[in-house]
Amino acid sequence: MESLLQQFIQLPTETRQQFLDLLEHEARRDDALALLLTLSEQIARQQALLKQDMRTQATLRSKAEQRLALASRVMKCRQVAVLAATQPKQETAPDVLDCGPLRQWKSDGFSLELPLFALSSRDSCERWQWQNRDGSRILQVWSESRGGRRAHLHDRELLLYFCSQLCGFFFGKSHVGRSLPSSLRFSVSAFLRETGKDSGGKSYQAVLDSLQRLSQTRFQYQQQGKPIASYLLLQGWGKEEGGKIMVEMAPWLLDAIRTRQVLSVDPVYLRLRKPLARRMYELARKHCGHQAEWRIGLDSLHLKCGSSSSRREFRRMLKTLLSAEVFPGYQLALDERRDQLHCRNLKVSPAVLHPRLRQVLLTRKGGLPTRA
Repeated sequence: MESLLQQFIQLPTETRQQFLDLLEHEARRDDALALLLTLSEQIARQQALLKQDMRTQATLRSKAEQRLALASRVMKCRQVAVLAATQPKQETAPDVLDCGPLRQWKSDGFSLELPLFALSSRDSCERWQWQNRDGSRILQVWSESRGGRRAHLHDRELLLYFCSQLCGFFFGKSHVGRSLPSSLRFSVSAFLRETGKDSGGKSYQAVLDSLQRLSQTRFQYQQQGKPIASYLLLQGWGKEEGGKIMVEMAPWLLDAIRTRQVLSVDPVYLRLRKPLARRMYELARKHCGHQAEWRIGLDSLHLKCGSSSSRREFRRMLKTLLSAEVFPGYQLALDERRDQLHCRNLKVSPAVLHPRLRQVLLTRKGGLPTRA
């Protein structure tokens, strides 16, 4: 029977269609079904017709109907397989992304611009509120844990790591067409290695403490003309058997990655130990970006840094910082005459500068920025 069905399936499409047309004619249907019988069964059918053996005729007809149904199912499966082979495969993302080695560090633009993280690990336990100069943007950040402190800038390393892992997956050429996972699985030792830290017990505990603060810190953001948004920095986390940690990302960060509102971050950023130095790099990366230079008044800078110190103390800390720190990709200097911070991009090639800007930079102290 298998060889008979195989022969039928291998018939040209036109011949099979002619056979199906015969089945539509009631008078010819029995003769058409007889073609699906083996030679011995066809002989038995002819004898049953001569003897008017209705029972044998019905049995043979039933066998032919079953084989027709089986052939139809096989043909349908083949058509589905051919259709699937001709269509591009759409791969779905894994429910959980297993973290691997990083190629590039990425950050969302929102937390680069606004002071979501405390500058000090000894920050006040009270709800912290910030707003821009015209009051059109209001940010509140607090810890949902009673007596707990909000996440600080060194806790941010974990969010950078998670964001970079998701961007590497979502933007990779081999992952085109996949959706973005909302959870990650990572090894603490791998994270410490990527961030250049030792893998001792204190470092391991510090990662767990950071995860706890991130998952307990909530922010509320209000922009004029838009609805109020309220999110946790990290949706949740938990330990797994084998020592790895599962984290669930917050919707605000996933949305930033999906809409590509992310920027590359120089890994040297992680070597900046002082929180204010990190905050200065974040603002330079966000606002100067790939431009040749960027300027900001000290009052606005004080506000954007989220510093709780007085303006006088902030100015003193800034002068000390700028004289000692080297910022990756940017040169930061205090313009005391204008009471501004001047940021110059060291990675901009002089060849692409406007002639007038090129002349201005040549006449300034330090000359043209050089390619790093």
